[in-house]
Amino acid sequence: MDLHAVADELYGLLPEEFAATRKTRAGEAQAAGDRDLAAAIRQLRRPTTSAWLVNLVVRERPTQIAQLLELGTAMHRAQADPVGDELRQLSHRRQELVTSLSGAARQLAHDRGKHTSDATMRELEETLEAAIADPEARDAVASGHLAAAMRYSGLGAEWRGAATTSSQKDPEAPRRATAAAAHPRRGPGESADGAGRKRQARAAVARAEREATERARRRQRALADVDRCNRAIGEAEVLLRSLRDERSRAQAELLKAEEALKASERRLGDARTQEAAARAAEGTRGRSTRR
Repeated sequence: MDLHAVADELYGLLPEEFAATRKTRAGEAQAAGDRDLAAAIRQLRRPTTSAWLVNLVVRERPTQIAQLLELGTAMHRAQADPVGDELRQLSHRRQELVTSLSGAARQLAHDRGKHTSDATMRELEETLEAAIADPEARDAVASGHLAAAMRYSGLGAEWRGAATTSSQKDPEAPRRATAAAAHPRRGPGESADGAGRKRQARAAVARAEREATERARRRQRALADVDRCNRAIGEAEVLLRSLRDERSRAQAELLKAEEALKASERRLGDARTQEAAARAAEGTRGRSTRR
């Protein structure tokens, strides 16, 4: 038993199964005489729902996750030396991958009986965006051991708590990753001012890309809502036409029924008149016979 193997097991479980299994594995390590391992296992944090979802898609959608991580490396190169429409194409691909993985995560959670709120899905998407933007975040996501979501601030990845087993063993790792992103090494002959401008430009590009991606997602959701409403309106219009036709037929039947009723009432009146006349005639004959 080692910490990595235990983390693999724990972060592949449902969140509600995490604590009991962690306690069991820590007890086993303690019983085996490995107190350091037992202590390290006890320090592993139960994942938030969004972190659990990231770990889930890492395990269940490895091909798409690999594409996401490779895209992060490609975008980093393109930002350093942009050529033509390459960065725009990569940004479009990023939007596609994040949206696809978000949808896959929601479905995977649903298959396991888990409801995912909009806030949870936003945290998942922010974590995927951070993995694209920051090498340290890419490593954290690839580990499949996230305990909390991440976001990218433009200066580096920010963890919403401990992120991975490596960061839990070294609490300063997230801070150093953020500091490294904020103060990258300068190349030969590159001035501090030039490095600063370059860093600010990259941060501005990252912010603009995130904003464009979020607006594109909102547009997609709005389009889906419009399509749904249009379908509902179409169905309602078909139903309304059907009901109007049915009403016309019913009104025609009502008119026929009213005319038939009037005819029946006239015949009934005539029959009663004839009956009364017959009774009167019979009464007259009876009196004549007695006389």
